[in-house]
Amino acid sequence: MDEKMLNLLLDEARRGRLTLFIGGDMNADVTGLPSQGDVARRVAERLGQPASAEQSLALSSVVQRAGRQRTRDVIQILKESWEKSYPTQPFDNMVARLPIETFVTTRYDDGLERAFRQAERPIQPVVTDFDTALTRRDQPVLVKLYGDLRQPESLTLSEDDLYDLSSTKRDVTRLVESALRGTCLFLCFDFDSPDFLFLWRQVLRDLGNMAPMAYAAPSTPLPPGESSVWQERNITVLDATPLAVVQALAERLELVGTSLAATPIVKAAPPPAQSPFKNYRNFDLELASVGEWIEARVLRSTEGESEAAVAGLGGPPPRLDGIGSLTGLDEEIGYRLLPGSVAERWAAALATAENAGEGVRLRLFLRDEEAAAIPWEAAKVGERRPGLRLQTPLVRYVNAARSADALGVNGPLRLLIVLGPSAEVGLEPLDSNRERAALEAALAELQATGRVQLHWLEGEAVSRDGLQDRLRRVQPHLLHFIGHGEYDETTRLGTLAFAREREGLLEADWVNTEELSILLDGLGIRFGLFNACQTGRGAGGVAHALVRSSLPAALGMQADVPDDAAIAFAGGFYRALADRWPVDAAVVEARKSVQNAVGLDAPWWALPVLYMRAEDGKLFG
Repeated sequence: MDEKMLNLLLDEARRGRLTLFIGGDMNADVTGLPSQGDVARRVAERLGQPASAEQSLALSSVVQRAGRQRTRDVIQILKESWEKSYPTQPFDNMVARLPIETFVTTRYDDGLERAFRQAERPIQPVVTDFDTALTRRDQPVLVKLYGDLRQPESLTLSEDDLYDLSSTKRDVTRLVESALRGTCLFLCFDFDSPDFLFLWRQVLRDLGNMAPMAYAAPSTPLPPGESSVWQERNITVLDATPLAVVQALAERLELVGTSLAATPIVKAAPPPAQSPFKNYRNFDLELASVGEWIEARVLRSTEGESEAAVAGLGGPPPRLDGIGSLTGLDEEIGYRLLPGSVAERWAAALATAENAGEGVRLRLFLRDEEAAAIPWEAAKVGERRPGLRLQTPLVRYVNAARSADALGVNGPLRLLIVLGPSAEVGLEPLDSNRERAALEAALAELQATGRVQLHWLEGEAVSRDGLQDRLRRVQPHLLHFIGHGEYDETTRLGTLAFAREREGLLEADWVNTEELSILLDGLGIRFGLFNACQTGRGAGGVAHALVRSSLPAALGMQADVPDDAAIAFAGGFYRALADRWPVDAAVVEARKSVQNAVGLDAPWWALPVLYMRAEDGKLFG
């Protein structure tokens, strides 16, 4: 690469005057992903538009010929091509570390956003005109000029869409124009594509004398003499590949010490591990307190119903907080869970399921607070613990008017983690930085392989409005709250601590389950994990109440959980859920992870309580 041009680009980058345009036309042998040309050919073949192997295809031209009536088919093919789980690529990782304030891309995938997250560099995605009003000057901006696959209505696909872009996305195009302060650098574009020709007209030709200096490293070398044609069009074509340009900038800026050319393309993760049990049969068990007894009755099973069997309480319901060992207590709880004839039905149901190669889901229907207060998850029945066996996951079932069908998700699971306020609002301090670092480490592999996307809301930003805005922007599949919780004995509602400002000071804002369910309802959130005090309580508790009102499943805590146990649980749970295991089977895997971290005798693996109204535990198709 020419030293003079490199120094000019470096100087512009250091002065904050370099705008980077990134196309989607890099070859698959460089990025590990299909290029837009590859996908255009795939779309053409699927839509019956034959083309020779030598013929170059532009996606916008293919979509234009297909007509608007085939738009839905086109989007489905794009999702199949780019929404599959794949790791962040070396090129994207390098781009995310460049000291540039404005990035503009015509790519539809989310690889660049994930690279920024992996680099721990906040980025502001701008997809629609609405997003432009939310941009801040203290963070870099990623303008997704042609839209985002996760927002199908935002996509610019056909040639007509390209020509209408300045009117359909007026504020977005104005934002791009305002960012052209000095020099433009175009990377990974096919210069023969209508997509790039439109961009050239929009950014350079139509700006006339106001056009910035422009340089480019096309996706493939230009034919002899064509570089001079583009020189006349105000674009200097660099004698280097896009990878080489990014590598040179990064090395001069001392961002890396190794050669990007030697960095292998990271391949996608292997297929998800399959759960050993394809199907679970439900064993529905009703538990109610009757004086000093617990009455158990089989409501439904493969072996039929049963008459009630009882077991004595022998004192107040056992609790797990404040104890150091489960020894003895686990067997006592197991006796109350499956007494007498109920145990016989359970054994018969297990035998029938084993012969069929299936599991048995133990669904508890808890009729009163006394029954709900017993930590059934710790039960030991004979030599086995149902809560730690994939064959016999244990859930607390919630009857609700609405069903909960599995949600089809082609790409990664979006996880929003909320680190609630603590000392800044006068509550017991939480080590949020340690919590975040530990969770990121536990979920690093899932992020790197594109199976989970992490999003964060922290500290003072955890207000009602802050959560509402973040939910709207992220549209998470999963919600994870870490913070303070309480149970209001007067209203009989669980609450979580948020932050609010009053007279210039921050204070705790206790949001109850009724208010929280309004914020969460209708957004497609499939699961909530609430690591806060008393979130696992029965009627009115956070997890239970949100399953009744808005979520297919939720998990709360019966008591405070040590940080190492909570992190182990989260890592084990999300790894299994990312493999699309049923949520109750994923909880079993998470309990095993806690056992691995702190031991079987410690009570921490039994503290999480899973509430569910999904019939079969499958949250995602």
